[in-house]
Amino acid sequence: MLSQALDGNLIRFTSYRSERAGDGTVLTTTTVAPLPVGVAVFTFLLLGGLWALLVFGMYHGASWARALLAVFAVLGTFVVVGQLIGLAAQDEMNGGDLAHLVFFLATLVLTIAGWVLMYRDGAKPYLVKRR
Repeated sequence: MLSQALDGNLIRFTSYRSERAGDGTVLTTTTVAPLPVGVAVFTFLLLGGLWALLVFGMYHGASWARALLAVFAVLGTFVVVGQLIGLAAQDEMNGGDLAHLVFFLATLVLTIAGWVLMYRDGAKPYLVKRR
């Protein structure tokens, strides 16, 4: 998703600029540009930091962090499955699409594995109320 944002395929900014010509007519220029790199990197780091805080919270016994991580895992699974369907619907696949396919499949497997590991019996001692 970050690569699509950086390529400008995911989010585009549209700006309009109107100028009045000497004869009284108005000329409007429309510019469509991809997401600025700084915004994409900042968002990626911010969301990655929030995810790390949730993992840290769950590690230290916060059951609310486990519930939030489970919700984000389900939502993330829907996003990845949507990306996989989008790749499968394409007519041709090139090398970049195959790399995305491998990345999305690995993401899907790791998300499901993390979700299963959060709810195994071995995780219960971390979530016991401490006195």
